[in-house]
Amino acid sequence: DEILEKAHNSGAPYIYGEKEGGGTSVIYVSDVPLEGLGLPRVDYRTPSAFNLDLLKQFFGIGIVSLIVVPAVYYLLKRGRKK
Repeated sequence: DEILEKAHNSGAPYIYGEKEGGGTSVIYVSDVPLEGLGLPRVDYRTPSAFNLDLLKQFFGIGIVSLIVVPAVYYLLKRGRKK
């Protein structure tokens, strides 16, 4: 916290590592965007937020499967009876 406070008080417009990747253990303070110096652009989402978004997608696929598979089974079984 003390390091971040010093970084904010320095007046530098870019503080890399404060929010990138959910906050890292390394802070860079610069007058220019650090992506231009070769540091990778990192998503601001935390790994747990990324995992939650991924799980939501799988949950949606599961719900659709629970609806579609029985419907297809019913239609195929009904078609064989005739």
